[in-house]
Amino acid sequence: MESTFRITDIEVNNASNDEHIVGLFRYESENKGRKTPLLVVIVEISSMLYVYEQLLDVLNETAEQTRHLTSAVDADPMARFEKLVERLNTAIESFVEREPSEIAWNRVNIYVMEFLDGHMCVSGIGCLSNILLQKQPDGTLKSFDLFGSLEQPPEVNPKKVFSSVLCGELKMGDLLFVGTNNFDHWRTDLDLINRIKNLPPVTASMEVRQEIERIGIPEDFAGVIVNHVKAPNSAPPTIHEKLAHQTEAKSTESVQKLYSQEKQTEALLSASIKPVVKSESTHDKLPQKKQASSFSFVKLLAEFRNYTKNLRSKVKDPISMTSLRGMDAGHGSFFSAKKKRMVLLGLIAVIAVASLGGWSYLSRKAKAEQELWNAVYDQVVDRKNRAEADLVYGNEDQTRRLVKEAQDLLAGLDEKTDTQKTSKETLINDLNDVQNKLRREQRVDNPTLLASLAIDAPENSLNGLVLANGRLYAADNAAKQLLEVDPISKQVQRYDIPSTVNGSIIAASETATGPVFLTNDKKILRLSGAKVTVLSYNPESTENPKDINVYNKRFYILDSSGNMIWRHSVTGNSVGAGSQYLKQNSENLSNAVGIAIDASVYIAFSNGTLKRYLSGTEEQWNPATIDPALTHADSIWTNLDTDRVAIADADGKRVVIFRKDARLVSQIISNEFKGPRFVTGDSANKKLYIIDGNRLYQLDLP
Repeated sequence: MESTFRITDIEVNNASNDEHIVGLFRYESENKGRKTPLLVVIVEISSMLYVYEQLLDVLNETAEQTRHLTSAVDADPMARFEKLVERLNTAIESFVEREPSEIAWNRVNIYVMEFLDGHMCVSGIGCLSNILLQKQPDGTLKSFDLFGSLEQPPEVNPKKVFSSVLCGELKMGDLLFVGTNNFDHWRTDLDLINRIKNLPPVTASMEVRQEIERIGIPEDFAGVIVNHVKAPNSAPPTIHEKLAHQTEAKSTESVQKLYSQEKQTEALLSASIKPVVKSESTHDKLPQKKQASSFSFVKLLAEFRNYTKNLRSKVKDPISMTSLRGMDAGHGSFFSAKKKRMVLLGLIAVIAVASLGGWSYLSRKAKAEQELWNAVYDQVVDRKNRAEADLVYGNEDQTRRLVKEAQDLLAGLDEKTDTQKTSKETLINDLNDVQNKLRREQRVDNPTLLASLAIDAPENSLNGLVLANGRLYAADNAAKQLLEVDPISKQVQRYDIPSTVNGSIIAASETATGPVFLTNDKKILRLSGAKVTVLSYNPESTENPKDINVYNKRFYILDSSGNMIWRHSVTGNSVGAGSQYLKQNSENLSNAVGIAIDASVYIAFSNGTLKRYLSGTEEQWNPATIDPALTHADSIWTNLDTDRVAIADADGKRVVIFRKDARLVSQIISNEFKGPRFVTGDSANKKLYIIDGNRLYQLDLP
């Protein structure tokens, strides 16, 4: 069944003084009566600078030229589209190199789509409003975020702006809407989803345009509705086609007639070829229409049985039989040569029947096993597809459940044939890909090394990491010094710790005047300029300090043995008496290792447990399950200016990043990691800093 894509535009220009460039480009034609790919480019740029208009000119010109080159070639849709994207990337790279004006790629949203023969390919950067409505077996439409499945790097590479390609099948009855981002904002007012689902594309686009005009929205809109439908009926058969059909029918009839005459002639001649038995008339040997000439094992056995019976019933002459035996003719023996041939034929028939029965049984058994294998295989594919869809929409728990079910079913499939083995291996790889996406692992091959201690320094001598006023601070407990590191120039400045401090630095935090450090012998140090001061502090309430964090000019000290977080006011170089912060707590703090504050207080425990408190009362906050599970934590970082929560996991040799809504963002791993113990961040510049052993690294904050 032939099909085609119907595309309708939605373009409204109502903005009088908008700071956006909005564009919709369609490229379609026919090449010698043959359908060619339909190319659609939709653009939304949050700027009116001339450089962006030039960028669109380059994109438009390159797309037009490349489309003419690739449309004449019959190739795989994905290969053809990848060639187009490669040409676009090359053209944009050349434009950026010769263009003096800088392009802010975070303002650019461009998507390129190609449609042909039921296939659709997409590539792009940024974000645009999109809805994919897939027709289900029951006739309903299920919506998906198509562009959410397109992987994009955190930062755009000007040498490869379109970094990934997504290709797939758009089945009959499926709908795709793509438009500028203001469609999402006005989706409810425009009744967009309902119109796209229930109206023909042309009617839906017309009503959406009319509704925008009626409401009087002072914005520019651009969008397309793509519908995959059955192509119009083909033309009736020509006279030549009818004649060809009649000729073919006649030739077939003549062959059948010739075959029938041949069978009749053979039957008539058989009477003269085969001797006629006296007891039968010549008339009985004439061919009958219902007689079958095919070989039958049952018929052969019946003839053998009748022949044996006739032999036993014959009366034999004793004198003749004695004479024959004397001549060793063998005709007087029951097992004559002819009988032996008949017995042999009978045995062969029995063996053949038994073999045929066995083969039939094995064939039915193999068919049943293959049908069962196919049924289980289809179940695995279904769960894999549903898992991928749930992953796109962030249903990670459901995705994990479906992947686990698919893996359990897949483990029961055998690999008796090469086809089964290949199919199973493909599914295993697909499920592994889903699991890798669930893990959200981000491998950093060469993390930036900012500073390190001497090679002979005791392991884990570098402690207490904090970022204050754009500089990084840590403590070298082996040398009894504080380190100040410039993350840009990588210059390191050292300051001696006062001799009155006998303990080791275990934690650090930021204040307006500089970093403060906490020691394991309950002392608090402040570094201001080049001066290290020991603050006046009475630690009577604190039994076993683990971490310190400064928020709203107050010191919060985690006391694991006292099962409490103590809050202290600070005046000058004097730290006031501690008051209890926690009012209700379901977790014993004996294995707590770190705290972070952003109005709420986050506590990390050595077993990987994470808790959040507000005004001293525990909140319901359950971070997403990750793979491998978080069973260890060494420190935690967040602040008011970020929605990220970072955990250093030395046992797992990774840094785990959650969002504050408890969803997993990333697991940063590296071959350089021995075990990250301290973590802090710079939310303004999107950087993370970790202490791993005696080394200080810089990473990008996902």
